[in-house]
Amino acid sequence: MKLEWAFLAEGFGRDSRQAITVIGINQNVQIADSLPAITKRGVFAHITDEEGLLKENDTVSLSLEVRSPEGRVISAQTGEASVAPAPWPDIPLGIDVVAEIVMRLHEFGRYSITVRLAHVDADGKTETVDGAISFHVRQPIPTGPPVAIS
Repeated sequence: MKLEWAFLAEGFGRDSRQAITVIGINQNVQIADSLPAITKRGVFAHITDEEGLLKENDTVSLSLEVRSPEGRVISAQTGEASVAPAPWPDIPLGIDVVAEIVMRLHEFGRYSITVRLAHVDADGKTETVDGAISFHVRQPIPTGPPVAIS
């Protein structure tokens, strides 16, 4: 299994075909006048299984963790999902992990959001895939009065 890509967004929705739609892609900077600041972000990760490890009805465990610049866990989510039948058996299976998280931000700096997917096969062997996305909390850029150009 391999993490193909992952990104942050403001949120997600569904279109008329029930396909996932992304709102505000690559929202990895939060401007905060003061702390604590509360915000919501969506995480979208796409994992592929070129090796064919995942089988229909297998269970995969998902986890999402947000760490502050000081390394403290400020938000975490876990869940399980069953592997659906592959609509096209000749194409490697893909799993989309989509989650929205609310964060209470107490520090300025770089936060780390980790996505992890774990699968235990019939023999008890665990395969784990994970990746991290950076998220930054910054103060506004100070602006002064207009400067005359001579």
